Amino acid sequence: MLKDIKTINLDIPTNYFCDVIMTTQASFEINVRIQDKQGKVLFDKTRQSQDAQPIINETFLSTSEGLLLTVSCAKSNNLDIRSTDMSIVTQVGVISKSYILVAEDSGDDDYNDLWVAINAWRHEG
Repeated sequence: MLKDIKTINLDIPTNYFCDVIMTTQASFEINVRIQDKQGKVLFDKTRQSQDAQPIINETFLSTSEGLLLTVSCAKSNNLDIRSTDMSIVTQVGVISKSYILVAEDSGDDDYNDLWVAINAWRHEG
């Protein structure tokens, strides 16, 4: 099998506080990486477990306008990622942005192989 890699643009402003929560229930190793547009890696975790616990939870400060999320699975050739996002907007603009992603790595359509939540918010006011 070929390594399957998916990249998603995250519309997160510069200097927003970010929290990433990640878990897997997969037979294969799945890597999640978030980097800024200059290539600086802000989050990079690989997990392979059929037990969802312990959950990975890390924080970082966004360092550029817009970030790139890359999900890769070396033993999958058909990584199917489903996602949704939401923004909280006030008169000053976006004050919070969230993304939730689920992934299927093999074809049993349970979409529990990867679960990632990325939450970002203004930490200065």
